[in-house]
Amino acid sequence: MFLYKKHYKSPNKLIGMTLIEVMIASVILFAAIGTVSGVHRVLNHYQRQNLADYALLLNQQSFFDYLSYSLDQKIVSGSYDMVDYQLIWQAKLAKQAPVIGTFDPDRPAGGQYSSRGKISIYNVSYHLKQHPEKTFEINLLTTEAAPATAGF
Repeated sequence: MFLYKKHYKSPNKLIGMTLIEVMIASVILFAAIGTVSGVHRVLNHYQRQNLADYALLLNQQSFFDYLSYSLDQKIVSGSYDMVDYQLIWQAKLAKQAPVIGTFDPDRPAGGQYSSRGKISIYNVSYHLKQHPEKTFEINLLTTEAAPATAGF
């Protein structure tokens, strides 16, 4: 025996969502969007810093060569341009002393050493113009030859 029941919709029951359900759904949706955008912003920030670190790593040796050359020319501050970044640097003389060329024990005290120029140690600090909060410090050694003397 097969019984077939007809289901009728009652006219008192409304179909759809109520205003409170829509508001709760929108609050949940906005909270999810806010969380995802916050995470995206943080990841984007760290990705930009990683790209800057990579650019520094690739250009490190040429930057140090440029620093040595600049300090040899008595330039103690400046900027170094990379493709998308700019390094701002400042050097400060830490110590300078003569380079010992020879030692002669037969000479009188105080004149036993002859020098061949000067050696200098500079404290150099630098940072990326685009990321001034990230600074680096190095010590750089330079030498300066003594002027040549006439004769043999």
